[in-house]
Amino acid sequence: MKVIIDPYRGGVDTGRLINNKYEKNLLLKLSYDLCYELNKVFIDSELIRDNDIFLSNNDRINIVDTICEDGDIVIENRLNYSDNMDIIYSVKSNSMLAYSIYSDLLRNNIKCNYFNKRLSDKNCDYYIFLEKINNSLIIYYNDIVNYKNVIKIIAKSIKDFVINNKNITYI
Repeated sequence: MKVIIDPYRGGVDTGRLINNKYEKNLLLKLSYDLCYELNKVFIDSELIRDNDIFLSNNDRINIVDTICEDGDIVIENRLNYSDNMDIIYSVKSNSMLAYSIYSDLLRNNIKCNYFNKRLSDKNCDYYIFLEKINNSLIIYYNDIVNYKNVIKIIAKSIKDFVINNKNITYI
């Protein structure tokens, strides 16, 4: 099991300018740091993009299809425009991991929302990323200045989730 991380934006899709840094670069740094924290707790992780390139939604989905195996978790990192973080999960997937991350963030006094976002067809996700990729989440970070503590909490949540949900076979 590994965690595949998609730092949203990249290349010509720069996003907002925040503290003289483009959103695409902040998301790449944040995603690298999440990989590092996951590796520290013995969870393998991989980035969809590890440099400043533009990837369309279809490119991202194709990369995930190529590297993803059953049981892998896929997270797309984005920046939020509100005061809260958002954890968005697919209408087709189990919400347990999203809820675990949400609960751990709240326990650490980090404002957070947890939900799925649907199209008018109640069985379809609003985000194509969630619609096309199993076991996927979108995490919207709201405070890019102090994100390192949040990253540690998310990494621990994922580790705890993996440990508590492993299938154990007795022979």
